[in-house]
Amino acid sequence: MLLIDGKRKVTLAGLAHAVWDPATGHVEGGTVLHSEADRGLKAPIDVKLKGDRIEDLFAKAGVSLGSDAPDLVKSATASYGDPAGAVDGFTINEPYWGSKGSGNASDWLEVDLGSARPVDDVRLYFYNDRKTGGYSEPAFYTIQYLDGTTWKDVPGQAKSPVYPRANLNEVRFRPITTAKLRVVVTHRPGYATGLKEVQVFATGGKPSPVKNRAPYALIVPDESVNRPGQVRLNAVVKDDGLPSGELTADWDLVDGPGEAFFSDPSGATGTTVSFTKAGTYRVRLTVTDGALTTRTTITVTATEQPDDVNIAPNATPTASYTSPWEKVSAVNDGIDPPRSNDAVNPRWGTWPQQGTQWVQLDWPDPVRIGKSDVYFFDDGGGVRIPASWKLQYWDGSAFKDIQAGYPVAADKYNTVSFDPVTTTRMRVVLESGQGSVGLLEWKTYAVRPDGVRPVHVPTLVNTLPELPGTVETTYADGGRGTAKVTWQPVTLDQVKTGGSSFTVAGLAEGVREAVHATVYVRTTDAVTITSIAEESVTTRAGTAPSLPGTVVATYNDGSKDSRVAVTWEPVDSAKYAAPGTFTVTGQVAGSTVKATAVVTVT
Repeated sequence: MLLIDGKRKVTLAGLAHAVWDPATGHVEGGTVLHSEADRGLKAPIDVKLKGDRIEDLFAKAGVSLGSDAPDLVKSATASYGDPAGAVDGFTINEPYWGSKGSGNASDWLEVDLGSARPVDDVRLYFYNDRKTGGYSEPAFYTIQYLDGTTWKDVPGQAKSPVYPRANLNEVRFRPITTAKLRVVVTHRPGYATGLKEVQVFATGGKPSPVKNRAPYALIVPDESVNRPGQVRLNAVVKDDGLPSGELTADWDLVDGPGEAFFSDPSGATGTTVSFTKAGTYRVRLTVTDGALTTRTTITVTATEQPDDVNIAPNATPTASYTSPWEKVSAVNDGIDPPRSNDAVNPRWGTWPQQGTQWVQLDWPDPVRIGKSDVYFFDDGGGVRIPASWKLQYWDGSAFKDIQAGYPVAADKYNTVSFDPVTTTRMRVVLESGQGSVGLLEWKTYAVRPDGVRPVHVPTLVNTLPELPGTVETTYADGGRGTAKVTWQPVTLDQVKTGGSSFTVAGLAEGVREAVHATVYVRTTDAVTITSIAEESVTTRAGTAPSLPGTVVATYNDGSKDSRVAVTWEPVDSAKYAAPGTFTVTGQVAGSTVKATAVVTVT
């Protein structure tokens, strides 16, 4: 059936190729059930398109229905990259100018008009590839013009829309005469700016009045992150660039049953929030341009912190072989598989390779592990569950087998518990059976520590302290490990008084209670060590003691530092061969004060 303006003109008995003549109503092709003429129907060339929606649609494609003014751009240069794609006359996605790789917080693209002429309209077509960390419209932008040898902001920039968006952004202003214009873009943190086309016109139009608008802020929960006691909140923050081209973001907790710790308290693209207790919380993002402020709040639910903390996501995965279409990063991406034949989520597989294959996790600091969960990949074809498998850990010089029972089952996690090991590397070693092998997910669980070493950090007055990203954990048997920690933010007000000190709370993975760091505010860096705290170490007979890599030094201004590196004297194995106590001394660079550790052998 063919309808014109909602009225039936042609009906055929079935789907067929047909040609209708509106002047006569004649139809060629198909079995015609009904036909009639429409002598008032205009030829396409005689149809004039109008209306706001039509004009907007064509404008986004780079065509102005309301003006015949030509695009005045002749050529372009840029602070980084090749700008040719942004002045080729096309607003399609490629080619485009992009800032990826510049390393700058802001970049510019400059257009040459050939000679000085009046202009009043700039149109920018930003590119967004919809990828995390990819190309996006900027956080904000401004247009500048060349006045002699000086670049100046174009006054009275009326932007439509107010906040940058993908595709068309139009900037109108009172006419200025110049030979060159610049668009200066401030990138969204973590993203590069892409620009498909820049057009410049002299339209003679009148710009709208301009006033500062409050920043735009949106919070979007990241549903792909599923970790107990944590949520990942992504943010989109934009502004009109007024009044001064500055934009700051801050996260805080409104209310809830416990405390909240933000991985990036000023993250304009988002933050990971860790909670001390399960329950419902309200989290707020505050964005300001220096004059106006936007606050947006989101309600989230935190689950209970588990007894076992999966630390696999903190490691870097590698493998003996990975099929080109698979990803080794799948093994610790935190996604729980629905079944072994998971065709939706990322996976690691070794097809067509068979025999002995392995996948490995590497941590930057030693971790203490006593349990693992492994979920096998089995597509019923070339990749099958293994004939057997085992875990290995790195003892500092070689991989050692972990003695345990190893179940082999599809469509579930295969759990292995074992005597705790302290290591920086672990492997799953698989022996192929009916085909190649693979994993969907591998979880490794840290042993819950018995204590955390004190954290002391000095800083200069009016300087924010460099708090550590990990804390050292201790165990009853003398073992040591590390745990990632998220600290509460420190403000400049807290470090404005020399000779003062304060405590900062933190949340460490696998540690139920909050940990604390003492910050000392120094008036000068010209300090000397006056004493070093004695270390207490426990070990089992026949096992070399695990001595700390740092000690707590006290300085002549009363400040302390727990990050002072120490070199311990070699320990004779006879000293820890049987129960007893002995002392080890160590040297701190630049100091004559000796470090001591009292070792108790049980």
